[in-house]
Amino acid sequence: MGFSTSAAAAVMLIAFLIAASVIFPTVFTAGSETGDAFAAQADQTRDQLNTEIGIESVEQEDTDDDGNGDETVVTAENTGTLALDLRDTDLLLNGQFVDPDDLETVVIDHQPDGEEERLEDTAIWRPGTDLEVTIDEDNDTLETEYGFTHDDLERVKLVTETGVSDAKAVAESEGS
Repeated sequence: MGFSTSAAAAVMLIAFLIAASVIFPTVFTAGSETGDAFAAQADQTRDQLNTEIGIESVEQEDTDDDGNGDETVVTAENTGTLALDLRDTDLLLNGQFVDPDDLETVVIDHQPDGEEERLEDTAIWRPGTDLEVTIDEDNDTLETEYGFTHDDLERVKLVTETGVSDAKAVAESEGS
């Protein structure tokens, strides 16, 4: 074997080592990120399977005698096993997203002695508790912001952070 053959083999070996030093970390990073993505997807699926909510009622009330102070109260129960964040729970009225600043939320915890504890300053909706969402119409928010009044309300939908939702037609719950 001559010098040129040895030099060519050395150049090929060096080129292979340089190529391997670029390819192996890239393949390792891609594999690691793919594994992380599958783990995140599995976590999301688990959370979605552990989330279950149900709208119990949608009640419309006239809060004053002149008919101008209407409010709608939506009551839903967390029947799943996952605590939900109220900041990531959305309300849709007639298919339109309602700004959380236009809502009053209260979590109702049912005590073993039959009493109810109203938790107004919490952002956590624990399993076995109810969520009461009030849309007050004293300032005509629905009409000015969303284009309809309480009388025009037909459908209410509640969507959780995991994408699980429940909807109810307003007429369904008036008799219940």
